[in-house]
Order: sequence, then structure tokens, then C-alpha cells
Amino acid sequence: MTNTNTKQKDWSNAYIKMRLEEAGWSLSRLAKHHGKSRTMAATAMRIPVSFEMEKQIASVLGVKPHDIWPSRYRNGLRIMNRYFKDKQGTTTHSLHNTAGEPS
Repeated sequence: MTNTNTKQKDWSNAYIKMRLEEAGWSLSRLAKHHGKSRTMAATAMRIPVSFEMEKQIASVLGVKPHDIWPSRYRNGLRIMNRYFKDKQGTTTHSLHNTAGEPS
């Protein structure tokens, strides 16, 4: 499902956690499984700082990240924001596709 409607609402954290539990996961367990901290997973739920964690959460739930956080995507592409920095440390304001490659 490609997000073309920017008026869609992001899933609530409680709903995401409930879906994770239904799938037999918790944020802590998912983060640990992927070598990340629980803080990283929790932060990814609140603000768009970890595209990798968004992908892991979505994968466990059997959906795409843009289905969970439509406000973070435009037409299936990740909207980069002030939380993302390029290799030189400057803020990136481009779009990335859901595979993580610059578009």
C-alpha cells in the first residue's frame, strides 16, 4: 500500500505495541534480536530517527513502514528530516525509498 493520502494518521504507540504482542514480540525483544537498544526502538516509535527500526517493526507486523507511519512517508518514500544527517554531518532533506536507498 503506497501512501498518497497525507491525511492518514500514524498508528498509535499502544496499537503498535498490541500488534507486536499479538505477533509474539515486545519492543525490547525486537530491539535485542536486531542488536539495538530498547531505547532505540522506543524512540523510533515516537520520532523518525531510525529507519532501520521502523523496517524491523513493520516487518514483524507484516506491513510496510509507511502503513504504520504515513506522516513519515510520501508515496512510499521516506521523508528525511532534521533527525537525519548525511556522512558529512549535514542535515538531509531528501526522500529515500523504503529499501533505504536515496531516490
